[in-house]
Amino acid sequence: MLAAAGGAVVLRCVWTLIPVAIGGPAAAWSALWTEPVLRWIYALVAAVLLVWVFVAAAWALVMQVGPRAATGFVLAAIGAGLALPALVIGIIGGQTVAEAWATSLAPLGGLAPAPFVWLEFPVAAAWWAATAGGVLCVVGGALAVPGRRAGAGAPPE
Repeated sequence: MLAAAGGAVVLRCVWTLIPVAIGGPAAAWSALWTEPVLRWIYALVAAVLLVWVFVAAAWALVMQVGPRAATGFVLAAIGAGLALPALVIGIIGGQTVAEAWATSLAPLGGLAPAPFVWLEFPVAAAWWAATAGGVLCVVGGALAVPGRRAGAGAPPE
């Protein structure tokens, strides 16, 4: 399973580094934020590769735990990956997190101040994301728990 998910993660990392390798961090950041077509293409491929990480993990798990439990494990992982950061952002505050992130990127040059620092996103968005992630965790956990199979425990014929 590690090889399948790891290979997908490597593809995602390569895709992330392509713009930086071509034009450097400042040029890549500027092009992605100022050119809508490039931004959409980049974001679409990045999202597809992110989904592929989870598909590869589920595909690898199916042989070990079965399709139901594999789906449950992957849903729980997606839920945790969504809920925990969203919960932290909700507690700390979105603007505070955005400003801290922009400050941490400043030494890289060309990456700060980031456009999202000035964006006013709804405070409730983090809480909605945390709730959705929590629901995914619960559903995934329920699917991952081994249950009785049909016919299990029935008297032999």
